[in-house]
Amino acid sequence: MTTRVNDILNILTGNGLPARICLATAVLFVLVMLGAGLCLTLAVSRKDNKTGRIWDGFMMVLMVIPPTVVELMLLILAGKNRPDTGLLRGSLAPVYAAWAISAAVAILVAFPMMYRSVRGAIRTVDPDTILAARTLGMPEGRIFRKVILPKARPGIIAGILLSLARFVGEYGAGVIIASDLENREGTVGAVLRSVVTGGEYAKAWMWLAVWYAGARLVLVILNAAANRHHKKKHKRVAAGDAKQG
Repeated sequence: MTTRVNDILNILTGNGLPARICLATAVLFVLVMLGAGLCLTLAVSRKDNKTGRIWDGFMMVLMVIPPTVVELMLLILAGKNRPDTGLLRGSLAPVYAAWAISAAVAILVAFPMMYRSVRGAIRTVDPDTILAARTLGMPEGRIFRKVILPKARPGIIAGILLSLARFVGEYGAGVIIASDLENREGTVGAVLRSVVTGGEYAKAWMWLAVWYAGARLVLVILNAAANRHHKKKHKRVAAGDAKQG
């Protein structure tokens, strides 16, 4: 038992580079998804239907394309065997390999889920409410913060959950990342493949437990935030009904 605990601690503190890469990339991923997803979706929503259909089609292509294809394109553009990127990799490694490639793949693969969820949530906002706010002279930024964002919050949280789950469960891109890095593994998924291939099933179960616990913790926190929002909303509705009664 003590040996297993020490092995888990070693994964998290000693040889836990893949776990730290996945955790750090997940945090960066959520921040990028939240900012870029809201900005892009709001911009597309203000365009005409033709522009919206073009963006929707592009996002659907990214949603169905295999992650390994995305990673292959990134490796062609910035792989270690390209002579024109040798200086870049030499000056930024291992940050370039560990962060840039992992984050880029995660964003390209999971961003469409965030986009579709947020776009659907914004569409549910009553246009008359937005028009009334504009009639009252509210600036667009305040309309977004005070009107659109609160009403679309459940869809935004759902988009974060779906895209984060897609990122955490990503495996195909991680395999190619690991094969391109020198003397290190890129993601937890790649480490699992490596240790299972080597017959180290006990170590594989430890990595799997750490991976699951981290993913579960993030999802529990996001779900708790969503449930808290719903409870506050129901309390406000109940208080309003009580005053009217």
